[in-house]
Amino acid sequence: MPLTHRRLLIVEEALKNHTGHWYEYNRAVTEFNRGVGVDVTVAAHQTVTPEITQELNAIPLFAYTNWDGIYYSPSAWRRYWGILKHNWYVYRTVDRFLAQSEGYDCIFVPTVIIYHWIAWIGLLYKYQGRKFKRLVLFIRNNAGSYPNGATKPVFQRHTLLLKKVLQGYQKWIKRGVVCIGTDSDRHATEYKLLAGIEVKVFPHPKVQTSKLLQASIASHTHGSPVILSCLGPARLEK
Repeated sequence: MPLTHRRLLIVEEALKNHTGHWYEYNRAVTEFNRGVGVDVTVAAHQTVTPEITQELNAIPLFAYTNWDGIYYSPSAWRRYWGILKHNWYVYRTVDRFLAQSEGYDCIFVPTVIIYHWIAWIGLLYKYQGRKFKRLVLFIRNNAGSYPNGATKPVFQRHTLLLKKVLQGYQKWIKRGVVCIGTDSDRHATEYKLLAGIEVKVFPHPKVQTSKLLQASIASHTHGSPVILSCLGPARLEK
């Protein structure tokens, strides 16, 4: 996989527009890496807006996303089937993309849950060392719960699949090929307790205020309500 310059691929199937946490986070990661000379490409949803396509060098890749609730069912077996189905979809989609690409130094997946973990193990087996050197998988969601003010997480039975899959990454983590990260100390502790894996805590990237926020501030009038939002999963830290 000869590369003449550093190249980063960000894989974010749910990136469609400026609404939500995905745009701001991926924009920040893109700007940070561009600032140190890295070429960045973002693999996004097929409906990604032209503005984001141009700004973030985004490629319309994913036809659908699990975040749209398409796999919800009152049946546990149907939900598990949805997990397997989406992992296969992610694998096939990224597989076709990587097969025709010239390769990347690093692939960064900013929002990984059980609908993606299995797919990336398959992609590691097929393409690590051929189409990418390193894989960074980022956790945003809790693995455990804290009933009655508990200080240690309690893991439900449904996390058993997640535990087994995560343990499958252990050899790549030890070789330095895979980095599993998060921006929460609590998340890092939870996943260490769940699967025995090392999770690196990264600071949340910060960039200049977006044009949308600047316009909102400029249009605010004295005495009118101020609306604050805290995007992403609910956490005690927030």
